[in-house]
Amino acid sequence: MSKKGTNSVRNLIFENRIQLFLFSLYLFSCADLKMNNPCDPLSKDYTTGLFVKIATNDKDAYCDANRKNEASAVLPCNPCRIFITAVPYSGGLGGISGADSKCALDTNKPNSGTYKAFLSDAIVRRACLTANCGGGASEHLDWVMKPNSSYVRVADAVAIGTTNSNGLLMTQTNPVSIPSVTTWLGFNANWTTETSLHCDNWIDGSNSFVGTLNDQSTNPMIGAASNLCNNSHSLLCVEQ
Repeated sequence: MSKKGTNSVRNLIFENRIQLFLFSLYLFSCADLKMNNPCDPLSKDYTTGLFVKIATNDKDAYCDANRKNEASAVLPCNPCRIFITAVPYSGGLGGISGADSKCALDTNKPNSGTYKAFLSDAIVRRACLTANCGGGASEHLDWVMKPNSSYVRVADAVAIGTTNSNGLLMTQTNPVSIPSVTTWLGFNANWTTETSLHCDNWIDGSNSFVGTLNDQSTNPMIGAASNLCNNSHSLLCVEQ
């Protein structure tokens, strides 16, 4: 091939590369400048994003999807809220998941936020394995409180207290409730799960089992009282 022909081929390849680069910039015109953003030509994930966009023939789909995901992200509560269910229940709550569902459907629940039941059992949820979580927050199992976080009453936003580094509300500024209301718990006074006093893991509402409870107009929120599981008591629900 002549020198002139070789130069022509080189120019064609160079021009095609420029065109491809400009085309890719157009495809990702919606991108924010983020080093891990597949919509950003400077990102290490840019090539992946490019193939996705070409395959879908939609230059905006990938970026729009990312923006929707970012917009729908739920921020952690601060402070977090606590309420007591308007409806009392026997100890047959349908397990921990059933109790969580009752929190979600209760009329006292605010319109925003996700809430879980402040309960302990032998299978699904616990605060501590040892007294006051001597081994740290690693002892938690699906625990409902966060370390070093403030909690307030839903009804009037009055402060209840702040958890310690183990996610335990060791001291309270105010009780959870002003009127006397008892709630099921399943804890010992040292935040460990009561061995057998949790209404058979909150599935049995008969008088064959017993569950621990406490009057939430007093401090602290956990106590040593108990009752047969065929009796009705409310639930404490904690924002996540």
